[in-house]
Amino acid sequence: MAPNAKIILVEAANNSFANLFRAVDVATSQVTTGGGKGEVSMSWGGAEFSTESSYDGHFQNNNVVYFAASGDLGG
Repeated sequence: MAPNAKIILVEAANNSFANLFRAVDVATSQVTTGGGKGEVSMSWGGAEFSTESSYDGHFQNNNVVYFAASGDLGG
């Protein structure tokens, strides 16, 4: 299906926002190294919060499509 595709695992050191967004930045860098393009897929737990748009800069790379699942806290 995609013989030249690469899967790269990037994990945050813990679930602090600083480390989560650092992991997003590392994943973005891994995808775009050498002029590459690709996707970053994430799974997040937790609810929305009023200042979340202040983190939008981590997701503004024209060569990357970001996918995120959220609300993984269970029933």
